[in-house]
Amino acid sequence: MKKVLTVLTLLFITVNTYSQEHSTKNNTEDTTCKCKKISNTPVTVAAHYPEGKAAFNEAFLNEFKIPNLPEGTKELTFTVQFNVETDGSLTNFTLTNCMNDIAGKQAITILQKMKWTPAMQGEKVIKSLHRLPFTINVPK
Repeated sequence: MKKVLTVLTLLFITVNTYSQEHSTKNNTEDTTCKCKKISNTPVTVAAHYPEGKAAFNEAFLNEFKIPNLPEGTKELTFTVQFNVETDGSLTNFTLTNCMNDIAGKQAITILQKMKWTPAMQGEKVIKSLHRLPFTINVPK
């Protein structure tokens, strides 16, 4: 318990939810999914880890190992963006603002193993985009 509290701290979990819109104009145009922020129909339940934030933090911290870092490094910060699919799986990971690629890739590996509760729009389960910033304190 002391190790978890002193070694790592996970802060500032925020959520941005987006729906998917497919382009289907003609075969010569890009037909990949493009994210569009939901404005007309509100998301009634945002995608989330089923057991809550505290359980997510514990599950993540139990798996995360601090990589070798330059002397004097006090914290690691990075943001992982991903889709929460309608089945709760996590896909399409993007790592941003990352101070250490090894730590960021390790976080993605941990997240890939997790299942989340997907977002809801009324009674409909929807695919959503989730942005998860991390701040991890490094022990001295």
